[in-house]
Amino acid sequence: VLCDYYEIYGDGTIRENRLPWSNEMIDSERIKIDLLPRMISEVDGVLIKGLVWRTFVKRDFWKATKIYFDVNVVIAEDLLFLISLYNRADNIFILSECLYQYCRNTGSAINRYRFNGTEKNLDYHKRFVAMLKAENLYEQNLRGYNINKIQMYTAAISNLARAPKLLCKKNRKDMRILYRELRSEPFDWRDYPIDKGRWISLCMLEHKLYFLLLVLYRTKEVIRLRKFLR
Repeated sequence: VLCDYYEIYGDGTIRENRLPWSNEMIDSERIKIDLLPRMISEVDGVLIKGLVWRTFVKRDFWKATKIYFDVNVVIAEDLLFLISLYNRADNIFILSECLYQYCRNTGSAINRYRFNGTEKNLDYHKRFVAMLKAENLYEQNLRGYNINKIQMYTAAISNLARAPKLLCKKNRKDMRILYRELRSEPFDWRDYPIDKGRWISLCMLEHKLYFLLLVLYRTKEVIRLRKFLR
């Protein structure tokens, strides 16, 4: 069973996060065609986050799958675990009720600087690909995965923008790593539907405008985090 949830911000804003089904059972075919692709990347304007805390699983089913969290993954570990788990399910019931309250604040893990975050992001995507191939989901979700990988670059830059010392040697080194990785991708990111801000950011990365990118993303982070403050 998957449920909906409330997202609560420090300024008092409450947002309902609803799944695109209402009190409905989806079978294994729809799980593979409709649910899992939307967990990998947005499809028709719908992105379904991989959130273990809104998932209710029978103990016997979970034990039978022998699926566990990868202890080496520290970024979006829920997503890899849940895609494997959902892929084994015959049916999933979508409960249209917000049973969980997710409180966002500036101190949460997703808003903190991760040391070696660039390396961890790149390692995560290697494990992501390995998982999709092991689950026989890679070929049919390749385009969606590539979009997810493209989004990794700006997420990694956002993390660097949170570093205590913005223009430290580590940040400059990581920006060069991201540049080399982007240039070596087997696909052209320009062939994918991405928003204007991300498009500009990747162009700047390709032109090695590291200093400007970090300053812009630090400013963006300051503005973004204001809504978390009480």
